[in-house]
Amino acid sequence: MYNRRNVMNDNILGLDTTVSSLEYAFDLDHSSEIIKISNTLLSLIKHRRHTDYSLVQQVMNDIQHLLSDDFKVDINTYLLNFCTNAFNRGEEIYAHEYIALIKKMIKKELLVKNKILSQGKYINTLTFAIAIREMNWLRSFIKKFSKYLPQENRETIKMIDEAHIEFYDGNIEKASIILQKVKSQDPYLKIKCRKLLLQIHFEEGTYKLLNSELEAMRNFFYRNQILSEKKRVTALNFIKIMKALVNGDKVNLNQYKGKITLLDRLWLSKYIKKDNR
Repeated sequence: MYNRRNVMNDNILGLDTTVSSLEYAFDLDHSSEIIKISNTLLSLIKHRRHTDYSLVQQVMNDIQHLLSDDFKVDINTYLLNFCTNAFNRGEEIYAHEYIALIKKMIKKELLVKNKILSQGKYINTLTFAIAIREMNWLRSFIKKFSKYLPQENRETIKMIDEAHIEFYDGNIEKASIILQKVKSQDPYLKIKCRKLLLQIHFEEGTYKLLNSELEAMRNFFYRNQILSEKKRVTALNFIKIMKALVNGDKVNLNQYKGKITLLDRLWLSKYIKKDNR
């Protein structure tokens, strides 16, 4: 078995040894469906090619009637993680692939387990649906599946997500109205709200107010002891880039891969060209 977290982080150190051990231990003449699908998956992890990605899906389609639902969920989770990493590397086609996989899992009733939906899948679905402008489908998704998030802050999260959808769909005034209704003491939800408010100020051109809010947020992140170090750094990176945007300074977004959220990067890429150094 190859650790899923390493796969998600594109850490393939030692993978050749892992594959060799599997090949030695198992009969890879395709007599076993489990070995066949596992072999194609390992090839995808190792080579990161679209042909391998397509082959995993093809094999899955051919033998799905022989596989348990738990096994199907595992394979699809690897495919979703692969899409996320590929998109983060700049391969934008995988936003479409991610949403196609999510739709397939919904159709086959594989997305929700024990009335719980993974927050990672939920957040990435929001990001990639926005990326490919599947706004109406996303509204329906949020309405139907937000109820499977953890009970705590569920309604608040739903409101914040609805505000993001309206913002990215160009309905800035509507997004602002929804945001004003959000009340939460959770520091992470506060970050989401205040970051979206910064984006609204930027879109509306209220730069004086934006500068004031940027400084207030920077102080909030430094003072708050509850935030994890990773969340703090991610938020501060967003503040740093926003300040550069307002000041007209050049920014290289490639330097922030994995250091800001995918959704933030999606929005920032509208104003920061790839050749902006």
